[in-house]
Amino acid sequence: MRSDHSLFRIGPFSNHKLNWACLISFLLVDLVLFTPVRTAFSLTVLPLQTYLAGFGLALAPVAVMELSKALGLIRHRNPPR
Repeated sequence: MRSDHSLFRIGPFSNHKLNWACLISFLLVDLVLFTPVRTAFSLTVLPLQTYLAGFGLALAPVAVMELSKALGLIRHRNPPR
């Protein structure tokens, strides 16, 4: 949680380093799952529904946190000095 403000207010692409890290991670996972590299990891191809369910579950915490911030349920507290 980088900010009190919702991701919708500050923009989803405002953190360039995080965006690059996510893109590189996504590409590396795709490399392992969908190319012959998967044989080195002894992986098998799963049905599309399984991949979509996993992707949705991976995004669920982000959606909950951003919705909570948008509704004002989460705020930073300043630590005592």
